[in-house]
Amino acid sequence: MSDRKYNVLVLDDEKFILLTVSACLKNGPFQVTTADHAEQALDAFKQKRFDAVLSDIMMDSVDGFKFRDMIRNYNKRIPIIFLTSLMDDIDNSLINQIMKDSYSYYLNKNFTRTSLLEKLDQVVRAYQAQNEISQLEKKIESDLELAAQVQTAMLPPWIRFTECYEFSFIYRPLFKISGDLFEWIPIDPQSCLCVFGDISGHGIHSALTMTAVQSILKQMITIHAPDELRPDRILRQLNDFFCEKLNMCSYMTCLIGIWNFRDNRLIYHNAGHPDLLCFHAETGEWFDPNPRKRGSLPVGMLREADYLESNNVELEFADDTVFLAHSDGLWDIGTHPNDQAGVDVKTFQQLASAAVKDNYVVEIPFRLSGALEQIGYDTPMDDYSLFALKKLSSEVGRTIFLRQIPPDMASIDRATQEAAEFIEKQLHSEELAGRVEILLSEFLVNIFKHGLGNYKKATDVIAVLIKGVEEGVNVTVLDRGRFWENGDEDSTEEVDQLLAELSRKKAESGRGIPLIRKLSPQISRRHLCGLNETIFTVKYENAEGREERDR
Repeated sequence: MSDRKYNVLVLDDEKFILLTVSACLKNGPFQVTTADHAEQALDAFKQKRFDAVLSDIMMDSVDGFKFRDMIRNYNKRIPIIFLTSLMDDIDNSLINQIMKDSYSYYLNKNFTRTSLLEKLDQVVRAYQAQNEISQLEKKIESDLELAAQVQTAMLPPWIRFTECYEFSFIYRPLFKISGDLFEWIPIDPQSCLCVFGDISGHGIHSALTMTAVQSILKQMITIHAPDELRPDRILRQLNDFFCEKLNMCSYMTCLIGIWNFRDNRLIYHNAGHPDLLCFHAETGEWFDPNPRKRGSLPVGMLREADYLESNNVELEFADDTVFLAHSDGLWDIGTHPNDQAGVDVKTFQQLASAAVKDNYVVEIPFRLSGALEQIGYDTPMDDYSLFALKKLSSEVGRTIFLRQIPPDMASIDRATQEAAEFIEKQLHSEELAGRVEILLSEFLVNIFKHGLGNYKKATDVIAVLIKGVEEGVNVTVLDRGRFWENGDEDSTEEVDQLLAELSRKKAESGRGIPLIRKLSPQISRRHLCGLNETIFTVKYENAEGREERDR
């Protein structure tokens, strides 16, 4: 053992035993604190850091086992050595009761100094080792948390609205960090390159490889002109990187696509990855973009592998086409830890058909993942990711207001003002515009201040969608912060009284939720696999408002 002193707490209602133990441990590596009743021992334990506890079993006030329970309320693993001269019965009841606790030990009161020192040395060394392992585990956990934050920061935003298209994705590591790859690189305002990959293996190795591949991809884009970009060329360079730089230590399934929303053309190449799923949003109908099953080997599996232009898939698509891409970890989600069957492909395709028909694109990955959990597919066996992409609807800007908002006060103020201007211009209602502006401001600030943690405030975005309905407007807010509960529905009079009371007190906080509920008595709130969906219905206050809109 080291040179430092180790603190030992000794409890016994016999002063003779306390003196004997103290004498045995005198001039050794142990500093002794004695107590002759449990309350005194517990007070000492709460005030000082101990490395071991010695306790009698049979005592007048509290027996040793009850004292152990008291200690375990404060420390689950500190070693407790029971000193006793009791004889055990034929069923070993005494030993069994001692051993109910994994960190309890036994020493007969006829101990010698040598046997006492040996036992203490044994249990303290074990306790030290457990503490060191625990500290190491906490350090590894902390490092993984940091690595996960760094990896998340390197990913594109979970949603993206451009002037031509919109996408969203869900990214689910199995162990904090992931080997799944998603990279989105805009080529020009009307076209983009998307790369979906799945690095072999799990954990730190695959996550580091994924980070390296992201860097390589960004370098490729900067050194090639847009008209030189082709999926097969990119795959050849990635294969060289895996084979030469990584020495074929891992491989990656990969799907690379270049979308041109000006001409509604897609060119993509599949290198061993699950293929794209394509649907018509108007009907929910699925169609196969690659009926000839063109494709190539995963990158990094064979140095001589060639990625031929003839294996590219070229597709002309309709405006309403929804593209879904995913990693094969999606099929490995089970209903219990030993489930080898995974997600039923037909069930997923049916769910996807319904989801693309009835929902905004930004919700689709989260809605599908949430539905799988509801069905019982809630035990992932691998990292998985799911991505949805679609050409922006022509209704956006005319009848639909759509914004992605960085969580900062300036962006929130700007977005709420733009929302009010949109409603006033499209629905011709100043009254409705003013109330929506107040509601959005209150709610978005609530998300910013209370819903998102500090890290997400720097990296996340909030989505706002507004659409006119017969009675007013529906305001949909999508965020990934903590879930906000509606609480019990108060009457209008109760809300008015609460707001009046807060105003009298000049309260700067606490007004948000009552005010939101006054502006929108009808609120729908759901949590979709990490995504909060809140829908407010803000109605015209009177018939004149509708008539003003209709004019």
